[in-house]
Formats: sequence, structure tokens, C-alpha cells
Amino acid sequence: MDVYPKNGLRKILFIFVSFAFVLCYFHSAIALSPEVEVDRLLMMAAEHSGTNEAESEFKKIYSLNVKYPDEYYFLYGKHLYETDRLKEAIKKIEKYLEQADRNDQYYRDPLKLYTTIEQNINKLNKFTVNGDGTITDKKSGLMWAARAFLHRYKK
Repeated sequence: MDVYPKNGLRKILFIFVSFAFVLCYFHSAIALSPEVEVDRLLMMAAEHSGTNEAESEFKKIYSLNVKYPDEYYFLYGKHLYETDRLKEAIKKIEKYLEQADRNDQYYRDPLKLYTTIEQNINKLNKFTVNGDGTITDKKSGLMWAARAFLHRYKK
């Protein structure tokens, strides 16, 4: 009995199925474990922090459904800060600070970032977000473009 089909359509189907099988086999053999893939994606996100590329990398990390390394919370918090999402950012940095080793040489950087975010949130609490891209000073009633205001105080 001949294993290789002689009929034209069957031949094409056989070749396609064989190719798909080989491709799936070799892909799974060279694919990274989810934990290592998270490390790779974190490295890429850190290089592009504050950009759409970083946002995409964090979404990929989320989809892997693994336990995140401690640095994930710091790097994602930093990215959120750089994209003006302060309340989300401070939650991620808090999570990092709760889990991280206080004796780690990099512990002070997230601590400084937490302080900066906290100060910026306190400044923002003096204003009302109008929902139309502007904010209003609660005391004086003056109104600004929100984006310009955030960049002014984000130092």
C-alpha cells in the first residue's frame, strides 16, 4: 500500500496537512515557556515605556495568564505614569513595593516614582476634571487644557 496519495487534490491535502503538522511540532519545540516569554515582553515594554508598543507588550503579558514577576508591577506602573494614568500607576507601584525586596538595589527608584505620582495626584485633587479635555481649578475657577496641565506638573 502506498502512503503517498496519487490523486491531485488528495496529494495537495496530504502535503498541506503534513506541512501544518511539521510546522506545529517545530514551533512548539522552539517556543519559550510563558514565564520566559513574560520576561522577554517586559524587556521590550521597558524599552518602549510610555508608548503604544509598550501598551501592546503589556496586553500580551496579561494574555499569558502567569504569575507576574515583581518587576512587572514597577514597569507597568511606570508606563501608566508616563501615559498620564496616575491612579492606575500608583496601584501598580504600591503592589511592587509590597512584594519587592526592600534591600534590592533598585528599590529606591520605584519608591521615588511612588512619591512623585502621589504628589501629582494631590495636585490634581485641587482640580475638577470636566470630561471635555479640560480641568478647572476648584479655588479660582480657572480652566486649562488637561493635557497641558498634566505635562506641566509631571516632573
